[in-house]
Amino acid sequence: MITCSSFADVPYDLLYSCLEHPDLTVYSEKQLCEALLFWITSNEKSSECSCDTAKDYVSILEKVRVLLLPLGYSAGKRRSCYFSGISNESISAIFDLMKEFPEKLFSAIAADGSDNMKIRLTQYSEKVDLAGCAHFTVDLLYLAVLPINSESLCRKRTVRTLVEFKNQHGDNCHTLEKLPTTLSFKAVTEVDMSKCPKMHFGAVINFLHLSFPSLQKLNLSYCAHFKIEGLFSLIQSCPLIDDIDLTVDISPVIRSQVSISSASSEVHQAFEGSPYSTLQHVSVVSNITKLSFEGRTDLDDSGLLNISGLSGSLCYLNLKGCSTVTDVGISKLIQECINIQSIIVSYTSFGMNSILVLCSEKEFPNTSFVVHDNYEYSSTIAFRLRELHMDGCRGIEARHMKRLMRCLFMLRSLSLQETSLADDSLSEYRGFLLEKLDVSETLVSCAAVCHVVRKNPGIRMLKVISCRNLYDIEGIRFNGDASCKDLYGELNQKCLLEEVAFGWGFTSSSIMKIKHAIRGVRAMSVGLGASLDVSILSEICPFIETLVLKFQVISDSDLISILKSLSHLKVLDLCCCLGDLTSKSFQIRMINLKSLRLERVTPWMTNEDLIILTEHCLNLTELSLSGCKLLNSGLWKHNICWSFFSVGLRSY
Repeated sequence: MITCSSFADVPYDLLYSCLEHPDLTVYSEKQLCEALLFWITSNEKSSECSCDTAKDYVSILEKVRVLLLPLGYSAGKRRSCYFSGISNESISAIFDLMKEFPEKLFSAIAADGSDNMKIRLTQYSEKVDLAGCAHFTVDLLYLAVLPINSESLCRKRTVRTLVEFKNQHGDNCHTLEKLPTTLSFKAVTEVDMSKCPKMHFGAVINFLHLSFPSLQKLNLSYCAHFKIEGLFSLIQSCPLIDDIDLTVDISPVIRSQVSISSASSEVHQAFEGSPYSTLQHVSVVSNITKLSFEGRTDLDDSGLLNISGLSGSLCYLNLKGCSTVTDVGISKLIQECINIQSIIVSYTSFGMNSILVLCSEKEFPNTSFVVHDNYEYSSTIAFRLRELHMDGCRGIEARHMKRLMRCLFMLRSLSLQETSLADDSLSEYRGFLLEKLDVSETLVSCAAVCHVVRKNPGIRMLKVISCRNLYDIEGIRFNGDASCKDLYGELNQKCLLEEVAFGWGFTSSSIMKIKHAIRGVRAMSVGLGASLDVSILSEICPFIETLVLKFQVISDSDLISILKSLSHLKVLDLCCCLGDLTSKSFQIRMINLKSLRLERVTPWMTNEDLIILTEHCLNLTELSLSGCKLLNSGLWKHNICWSFFSVGLRSY
């Protein structure tokens, strides 16, 4: 809707008629709400309308089904002059439903008032987005797929059957034979149920099978209660599915306190009585091309062994933070993935065994991939990879790292942060298609970085934070054969960077010398050991949207300069910065700012300071604070808490 430039020009009567039409098709109620708010704002700004007309404009928001909005979204709109009343209504309705479920649902069905609880599904629907609807249950899903002529008694019986099923079976995947015939929406290919903790996935899988037979993409991220063993039942029930995201949040884990090393003597885990044992003999024909298990500590080697049966078509695999799988387990899975192009194994036990599999010659039957006969490693899995992230995989010996770098060729994205990477290994890299490179917190020097930049003019992201070997003891020249001038020259002549991260030895002089390369930068991170005059950023990098400053010296004038001059700034992260920051810094309007993180930079902040800050950041959606010892429970009085719930406040 909003993506169409002429949407704001739609006449009021036509828009109102569309909202009444039974074939109104939207991804989610949130999408509809955003579109209506955009239309109202655009029309009230573009024309002088009477009070009655303005009221009519706002009245179309009453068509929004408030119970289907994410609670966080509704809370965040309480400060909207158009939506505040409906926002309060939405919050009350959601809490009432959660408090008195399923009685509220039964009474609504009996009174023929359940239409406002039904997600909008039509024959034209291609995507269903329920992300963030933490109150949503499978019972509400079924209301939308029952035939329109279903009597209220039938609907009530259906909901009661689902509630009983949920209480008796939990997430077990039994077929619900008692349910009446449901409608099928064959055009739906994508469903997002991320952050929906009340979904019982035994019933959800049955629902997807019956109602969305063409489903191809399913997002179940941040649903930790969905067990890995349910994956196979899901794939059997939805045979066309090819993209599944089972990511869970691992952000609270402090990297510096976690050490995952690889060892050649590591033994493959074998578990008796594994929850996957009943699945070992199940034949599953899979179209899966993309799997994400990021952060899943319930995934072990036994699970990987079973997943290997789905790996024939797998192109993308994300195991980031899966700390319970071993290097041998990962290697056995990779060995079966003949079509793999992206491997994300950051903070796992990925090591020698997996590297040997990646770098061993292999036959690739029925492939359209062009073999480079003049390249000795073109018959390896590593040669064909487009993306490899192995951050935090410590303990890999230099000889194995060298071999891996030597085999990589087709990569677009390479991330080796917090590994033992050194010059002798990085210098072995021969690819020329690289677009993203992260070698932060490694032992590389300028010579090796120059080698990669010289051969890869398409680099758009370069991260070299905490690379102490980039500079010599005097901090004047890079180590190795290349000087600062060499790297600056390569960057300016060949690269147009969009994202950068610098640390040791990086100064304001440095940024001036690569100004041609970073003139289009959208994201910048400046870390420990760098010294940057932030006042020059608006001149050199006027399009910055994300700015992260760690261990920098920042004053009130510096911060005010950032907030006033960087008009595109949406994300600001200040971590452990020194200086004389006061509440004055946050007393200017920051309309575009969406995310603000203040980590140990505002110990003086009081409840009143925080309230003033949120009043000046009207569009803030995420706020993270740490080290603010003067904040107390007074924030939660007089409904002030909603201001902070709406921006996702995290204080610790």
